[in-house]
Amino acid sequence: MAMVSRAWRATQENPTDQVIQSRVRAGVSPNYRGNHNLVSNLSAAITEDENCSLWIEGLEANVTVNRLLGAIRDVGRVWQCHIVAPSGGHSTAAAKLTFFTAESAITLLGKCLQQGSSRRLEVDGHLARVIYNRQRVAAPRAPEDHTRVLVISGPPGIVNTQALTRYFNSLFVFQTDEIITLVAGQAINVLEWRFGSYRCQAQSAWEAIRGNPTFRRHGVTVSFDRDPCDPSPWG
Repeated sequence: MAMVSRAWRATQENPTDQVIQSRVRAGVSPNYRGNHNLVSNLSAAITEDENCSLWIEGLEANVTVNRLLGAIRDVGRVWQCHIVAPSGGHSTAAAKLTFFTAESAITLLGKCLQQGSSRRLEVDGHLARVIYNRQRVAAPRAPEDHTRVLVISGPPGIVNTQALTRYFNSLFVFQTDEIITLVAGQAINVLEWRFGSYRCQAQSAWEAIRGNPTFRRHGVTVSFDRDPCDPSPWG
């Protein structure tokens, strides 16, 4: 399944004229790399202020998920973050950023520097333009405690960055914001794994760990933790 997913992704990175035209007809960008035919990837029939998704353009060409999300604090849980590399003569990158709630999108827009009719987000000293994503996304249905951040604990031979990266790579495509070692011991390791997205990343990793009988046999546990983009409950 992973091989099929990667092969499909390669075709998306090199679209034919027919694919580009179908993207435009679906109301998404010609450079969109996802499957625009999925219902979940079509624009929702909602008003703009119900839209949970933002479009950020004018980012530095080498921007990373870690640098982008590091510039976003006290806003809300991130549902999905997808960076679009420069292409078609563009020298800057862009990103689709979707939150769990429309209120979070409104909050980020309110925090951005306003320059005329534009709103700017500072990422590593570089100002990027933030607008509502043309592809509107309604608030996703997910438990309130689910986030893009997992805390994983278990034997060091299983719960370590290298082993888990190989395991996740065999199952799904993902981006990592940051991995923090909370405990490094002879009997147990505890990692805080901050994925770039909840959707299909932290969500998939959580399911993959819980569903692995070898992990269960060795006492590996996984739970969701607070998204650092979310306001702190302690103020």
